[in-house]
Amino acid sequence: MNMEINTSEIFELGTEELIDVAVKNNEGVIASNGAFSAITGERTGRSPNDRFIVQESGSSDLIDWGSVNKPFDVDKFDKLWNKVESYIAEKNRYVSKVHVGSHVDHYLPVKVTTETAWHGLFARLIFVVPEVHNPSNKDQWEILSAANYECNPHEDGTNSEGCVIINFAQRKVLLAGMKYAGEMKKSMFSAQNFLLPAKDVLPMHCSANVNADGKVGYLLRTVWNRENNPFRRPLPRVDWR
Repeated sequence: MNMEINTSEIFELGTEELIDVAVKNNEGVIASNGAFSAITGERTGRSPNDRFIVQESGSSDLIDWGSVNKPFDVDKFDKLWNKVESYIAEKNRYVSKVHVGSHVDHYLPVKVTTETAWHGLFARLIFVVPEVHNPSNKDQWEILSAANYECNPHEDGTNSEGCVIINFAQRKVLLAGMKYAGEMKKSMFSAQNFLLPAKDVLPMHCSANVNADGKVGYLLRTVWNRENNPFRRPLPRVDWR
């Protein structure tokens, strides 16, 4: 593919196109096994000290506040979101419209806007790319990921030059200065952990595989901590069959 990328444009690209653009932008390389490989800088995993939840009336009493779930001021969030949005508006950005979850009653529609093509690629691969986006016309979430942005802790109220902030009231997730794309998945997993137990549904961090006979096997991740489930709502009872 020979795609010319001009300054400050919005692209809605498919998986193969995002790989091509990411390589062209020097965001990563194609490894010997054919996989796309990216460098995430200092952060090779999640950054719990840089993760915040906006403290607002709708969810405040349901969150187990502390060293893991740190509160973030509403006004500071709005200012930082606007700053990052203005920053990314001057650059090429990549938009994907995905679902978190596939069940018609429980999926969350999400618009993902990223500064780097490979973060857009990650979103398309980790979430569900539906044939029709948001057929139930649910309220949409937004993820804004500016991997190369640098926060000012004194001015922005962050812990460092990077942050991950979840705003349940506005249905927004802000990733600024985070080259590690896994924060997108973790943030939306937290959102589902907040929303689904209220419907008596237990969210599971797992993959599901179906064999030729139609039998389903689950690969469950066993980690369950205050960051995975930061809320005070009781989990639904599970009837294993």
